[in-house]
Amino acid sequence: MKKSIIAKREDGFVISYATFEDFKNLKNLVKNLSKESKCLFTAWLFDEKPTIKVRIGQIIAPLSLLPFIRPLTKKIFPMAYLVILQVKSPQSTVAGFVYLNKFQKISDGYFSATQGTVISDDYQSKGLGTFLRNYMQEVAKKENLGIMKGGGVLENKKSLSYYEKNGFEVEKIEKNVLLSCGKRHDTVEFIKKYFKQISNKQTPHYNVD
Repeated sequence: MKKSIIAKREDGFVISYATFEDFKNLKNLVKNLSKESKCLFTAWLFDEKPTIKVRIGQIIAPLSLLPFIRPLTKKIFPMAYLVILQVKSPQSTVAGFVYLNKFQKISDGYFSATQGTVISDDYQSKGLGTFLRNYMQEVAKKENLGIMKGGGVLENKKSLSYYEKNGFEVEKIEKNVLLSCGKRHDTVEFIKKYFKQISNKQTPHYNVD
C-alpha cells in the first residue's frame, strides 16, 4: 500500500494512504472520540459492541490493506476490501480519515462502495473532512467506482452538506434508527453515480456507514 503524500495544505496538514500498520491508530482515534461525535456517524467497522458476524468482518477487512493480499481481496471478496486516506497534522498526529468499504461488483468491471469520514474532536471545524473527501473522489475513480454512497445522522448538517454540494442525491431517509452510541437518530443516505448509464437496478441497497 502506498505511503507517499497525496496532498498537502498550506497549513501543513497532509493526506496519505493508510496502511495496515496505521489501522490501530485509526481505531484509537475512533475510540477516543467524544460520545457526541460518536453519535454523528455509524460505522460497522468500528462498532465497539459488534455481533459475531460484524466482528469477523472487523478482523478480515483491515487485512485487505496488506499489499500481498490486497488485489486478491478486491477480486474474490470485495465486501472486505478497504481504501483509507488519513490526514495528519504538522506535528504528524492523525487528525482524521476517510474510507471506502462495502465494495460490491455492479457491472462492466465497476464497483459500488460506501464512504465514511471520521475527524478527531481536536481537529474538527478545520475543513479536514472536505479536504479528505475531495481527494477520495479522485481515488474512487482509480478504484473503478461507479457508485459511491455516504451519509449519516440528520443532525450532522455540516457533514451532510458536503454530499449536497458535490453531486450526491438523497436515496433514503430512515427514522428513529438505533445507533451504536446507544441513541436513536434519523439517518440519511446519499448516492452518487459516476456514470449515467448505471441504472437503479444495478444499485446495491445496504445501510449507510
